[in-house]
Amino acid sequence: MLENKALSRGIIEKSATILAEITIRKSQYLEQTLEELNKKNIIYGFQKEIRRGKYNRIDDVLYKLMPSIEFTNEMKKANKRAADIHTKFPVRLPAHRKL
Repeated sequence: MLENKALSRGIIEKSATILAEITIRKSQYLEQTLEELNKKNIIYGFQKEIRRGKYNRIDDVLYKLMPSIEFTNEMKKANKRAADIHTKFPVRLPAHRKL
């Protein structure tokens, strides 16, 4: 089953330096970026939820991201490869010596 992720513009602005530099039309830039990810089949799509506060002012925008099937399959393959590497070449810690 595909798991959808939600992220808000406020969180992105605090954590992403590229969006912190853009002061005008932040939502439009973010939506263009999400559309680009959609065209490259990284995400299947996204839903936008505008959160309004006092006096109908926009406080935040929540974006719900849906991963594409191709992206999900690639992530599963990558996780399987990583698990196989750990089972074939386990990290062995040196034995403790009793003093």
